[in-house]
Amino acid sequence: MTIGVFLSEGIEAEVCIEIARRQEKGIAKYGTTVADNPLSLRQWLQHAFEEALDQAIYLKRAIAEIDAQELRDIDDMVRAGNSVLPEDAGACGNVGREAC
Repeated sequence: MTIGVFLSEGIEAEVCIEIARRQEKGIAKYGTTVADNPLSLRQWLQHAFEEALDQAIYLKRAIAEIDAQELRDIDDMVRAGNSVLPEDAGACGNVGREAC
């Protein structure tokens, strides 16, 4: 089945553009498309597994960066004499219960 719709904007269009760029890069680097690459299914699965490990590392690093920034923000608030307690910001922490 062929879909004859061209996405001109939005996240989906951006993803399609990135896929096309990666295809161009892959052809330049390996001289073939994924469809024409003669790797075995086991080899393709190994590549996918290694990419998933890389993704886990990137995600962990990003989470660590967010956590470090949040700690710096809390430290800045404390130094400024501001409360960092949730109840002081209007939150009671009782999810599903009536408001405090």
